[in-house]
Amino acid sequence: MGRDVGLALRDGVRLAGGPRLEPEDVACAFYGNLYFEEGTRSLDIPPWDETDVDEGLEVELLEAWWEQAARGDPEVLGPDAVGFRGPVGFGASRLLL
Repeated sequence: MGRDVGLALRDGVRLAGGPRLEPEDVACAFYGNLYFEEGTRSLDIPPWDETDVDEGLEVELLEAWWEQAARGDPEVLGPDAVGFRGPVGFGASRLLL
């Protein structure tokens, strides 16, 4: 968790004009053991992917985040950019890849 959250936090600080943070500048605390009894969490559930996105609000929210990310970071290609994997049809759904 610390690896993923720390990377996102460091990128956010950089994009907001803050100092460049190194991995050792960010620490992450874990309190999950306070909220779940031992043995009740399933560790074998695979991570979510594009097939878990439902039509409607979920797709709209992901597209809005994508558009804002492209506006705020020149390294993020926007939904209308050429030469990338973007919204595609999956049955009746449009999913982000």
